[in-house]
Amino acid sequence: MSNALSLNCNVSLIDEEAFRECTSLESFTIGGSVKSLGENVFYDCSSLTELTLNYNGAIPSGLFYDCSSLNKLTINGAVKSIDEYAFSGCTELKKIAFFGFRGEIGKRAFYGCLQLKDLIISGSVTTIGDYAFYQCSELTNFSASGFNGDIGFEAFYQCSNLATFEVSGRVKSIGDKAFSECTSLTDFVVCSRFLL
Repeated sequence: MSNALSLNCNVSLIDEEAFRECTSLESFTIGGSVKSLGENVFYDCSSLTELTLNYNGAIPSGLFYDCSSLNKLTINGAVKSIDEYAFSGCTELKKIAFFGFRGEIGKRAFYGCLQLKDLIISGSVTTIGDYAFYQCSELTNFSASGFNGDIGFEAFYQCSNLATFEVSGRVKSIGDKAFSECTSLTDFVVCSRFLL
């Protein structure tokens, strides 16, 4: 029997911790009727490998925290922000794309995503929180437009394969050790104004 779940009915809300520690769940599809997601919905769903999300809104805190097997994530819709710990501990996640993005990347949002290599953000990023990409050692490039905030403390710490960083907009500050031990960084571009 397949350990898969699909929500294509008229479910508008999935509240916090709704599927927390459903450790046998492998696949999940969320239909377009879902308007709101709570915090930690899939917290520690350690067998979840594939998820399709038809959703417009914020990715709440801890949504996929410690989903250590998640390697295929498809998001159809406009993501407004990524809250803290949203993808923290997703050690098998390799590629993710966000379209219509307009908001912040929260603290520890991708903390310890050791295999994350391809990150596509279409839209504008306003700020990058502390430890947001801490130890994302396979991440090779980061680019964003519409920036208007801070790059947090140790935001890209030990991103040892990060070669290119490019943002356009207004950078208010770069935190302590933000790019510490980014040993492959060769191109660092901040367009427009930089404010300290």
